[in-house]
Amino acid sequence: MILLSTLTLGLLDSLNPSTILTTILILLASKTNRQAYAFIFGTICIYTIFGLIIHFGNTVYFSKIISSWFTQFKFEIGIFEIFLALICFLVSCYYSYHLSRHHHVFVAKEAKIPRIIGIPQMFGFAVICTLSDLPTAIPYFGFLSFLERANLHELGSVVFIFLYCLLYVLPLIVLALLYQRVSASRFHVVQENFMTIVNRYTPWILIICGFLASFFFIYDGIHRIGLVLF
Repeated sequence: MILLSTLTLGLLDSLNPSTILTTILILLASKTNRQAYAFIFGTICIYTIFGLIIHFGNTVYFSKIISSWFTQFKFEIGIFEIFLALICFLVSCYYSYHLSRHHHVFVAKEAKIPRIIGIPQMFGFAVICTLSDLPTAIPYFGFLSFLERANLHELGSVVFIFLYCLLYVLPLIVLALLYQRVSASRFHVVQENFMTIVNRYTPWILIICGFLASFFFIYDGIHRIGLVLF
């Protein structure tokens, strides 16, 4: 069961558009693939370290503290969630109206990356990117939850965490190897198709997520306020 969860969630988490796009830009901006491999190595290192800290850390202690906060400040959290719901709803309505009326597609500006990037700098860049992306790593947190309930030996837990992180960077490794095999012109075609898909569909996906977030916050906020008042 834990092996199936590792494979499924790891492959799902690997389909990360921002990380894949960053790797493509690094490959195109680098004279060699060493910068790309440094980025991949930094990503797998920080992802593995973070998983080990969460799994072997005092998660029970922190979960008790967070649970007590949510119990003690139900009314305040409810008000804050309703405020977030209104913001998400208004922003989603604005951008959906803007896209529908003007058929506007948000096109990312061309990334300016130096022609020569140092290996240590690229490793640090991977650490920063991965840490900034951790709040959205929902499959990873789900995997760590499965791993905690599996009650494996410490060595087994380390192996499964490393396997998950290896699956996470698998598309990046494939991209780096593909860039070595094919010509630059053919790789540019892959890059253009990928960026076209991202530019075309990402705004609508963000709008849908905004509406879903607003519905969740308004429901949970009203529920918490109702528990306090009634």
